[in-house]
Amino acid sequence: MLLLVPILYCSSCGQGDNTTKTSGEQKEFYPVMSFIREELTLLDSLPVAISLYRDIAGKADTNIMDKAAFRRIAEAVGEPDISQEPLRKGYRETVYMDATLNLVTMSYRPADASATVQKTDVYIDPATEKVKSIYIEKQLSEANSTIVQKIVWSAGRQLQVTTLVSITGQPDKVIQERYHWGLP
Repeated sequence: MLLLVPILYCSSCGQGDNTTKTSGEQKEFYPVMSFIREELTLLDSLPVAISLYRDIAGKADTNIMDKAAFRRIAEAVGEPDISQEPLRKGYRETVYMDATLNLVTMSYRPADASATVQKTDVYIDPATEKVKSIYIEKQLSEANSTIVQKIVWSAGRQLQVTTLVSITGQPDKVIQERYHWGLP
C-alpha cells in the first residue's frame, strides 16, 4: 500500500486535486489495524515502560501500565476495522498532499452518518513513506447518551484518547488518556 504513496503524491503535486475512490471502484484502504498490531509487536520487543496519564474532570493521575493491558486497549482503538468488508463498502477514501503539513493524507468518511467510525485520517511522510500518525473519531449513541472518542496514534510514541460522555440531564464528562512509550 505504501508503494502507492509516491504515485499519489506525484499526481497530487502538480494538480492540487484530491484522489477519491467512489463506491463503484475496488477499494484498498490503509490497514490501520495491521499498522497498530505491528507497532504493538515492536513495543513488546522493547525494554520500555508504558506511562498512562489520565485526566477525568480535572483530576489527573499517572501510572505505569502493563503491556498486555495496553495491547487490549490499543486493539480496541482500531475496531471496527473499516478496511475490511462489509464496512469498507460504506466508506469513501480521499487521498491528498497537505503542503502545509508536508504529509500525504488518506482520509476515510462514511456515507452513513450513524456509523460508529465517523472519520479516519492516516498521515504519511512522503519522503520516508512511513505513517506519522493516525486520527480516528468514533461516535456511539444510545437512547439517552452519546459517547464521542477522538483518538490519535503517534507512530512509535503514544496513543491519546479523548472521550466525551454526554448523558441526558447530566453534565458532560471529558476523559483524557495518554499512553506514552516513546524513546527520548
